[in-house]
Amino acid sequence: MSSRIEWTQETWNPIAGCTNVSEGCRNCYARNMSRRLAAMGQVKYSGLTVLRGNKAAWTGKIHFDENALLAPLKRKRATTYFVNSMSDLFHEEVREWMIAQIMAVAMLTPGHTYQCLTKRPERMQVLLSRPDFYETVIEFADELAAKHDFEYIPKWPLPNWWQGVSVEDQKTADERIPLLLDTPAAVRFISAEPLLGPIDLNRFLYVGPEGGWEYAYSRREMLHWAICGGESGHDARPMHPDWARGLRDQCLRADVSFFFKQWGEWAHRALVEDTRNDRCRLEFFPTLNATFACVGKKAAGDLLDGVQWHQYPAVAGAEVLA
Repeated sequence: MSSRIEWTQETWNPIAGCTNVSEGCRNCYARNMSRRLAAMGQVKYSGLTVLRGNKAAWTGKIHFDENALLAPLKRKRATTYFVNSMSDLFHEEVREWMIAQIMAVAMLTPGHTYQCLTKRPERMQVLLSRPDFYETVIEFADELAAKHDFEYIPKWPLPNWWQGVSVEDQKTADERIPLLLDTPAAVRFISAEPLLGPIDLNRFLYVGPEGGWEYAYSRREMLHWAICGGESGHDARPMHPDWARGLRDQCLRADVSFFFKQWGEWAHRALVEDTRNDRCRLEFFPTLNATFACVGKKAAGDLLDGVQWHQYPAVAGAEVLA
């Protein structure tokens, strides 16, 4: 499925279905999209949501799509995939063999790049650090290679697998990023979307001696990429410009690639030139001590201080364990 997500090329959804775990899930686009797709007759999304009041809610069911699983094997052109945009790969109801098969497909297709985000870093860290899980991935890769006539060289962590965690505020950053940094991965990244508060990343970023910062992690265990964005859609919450600027400035100092995706539904009043449009609604948010204009994602745009920040990390080489 071609993606409208600015930082990837395609979405790849062998798994569908999820449950909420934190405030960042409140207005989950995947939950609402699953509801619409089920209503359109797509069996894959049937039973994943129910209506509570007038809003969709997850049921906790997970569907594994074997046809979707094999899609990257059939694609010749090198492609960047966002893995499971309609679920969470490390959800507790996703079986280990499902995760192993998904990573086996990635192992067989080193020309593709796979970007995986999770809000469940505890399971991610444990699973991807276990030698027996790596052996299971190899077993599935061998089976798929024999069946589909692929040749491959097993490497771990997968050089083409970018592992990330979703963080929306300081609390989730402090909980999830240390587990990400303790997880074997070629590229590690965060997605701060929706960004619901300021985030101080300094303890997770590498800065050389001239920077004068103490840090708890080695260069090999650093963050490589940070995505930032405001919330869009119905009931979206505003993002203060200073929160986005703070992430940008921290990343620039630490040589971490920074991608500003969008302002979302709301733009800070100071960033809106014309508020006379009938579609523009001004509202003061006491908790942010600022006035924002509800103008929609397209009108709010993706410029941060007049600049489009679409940086990507250089693909890092991964340690070969086999």
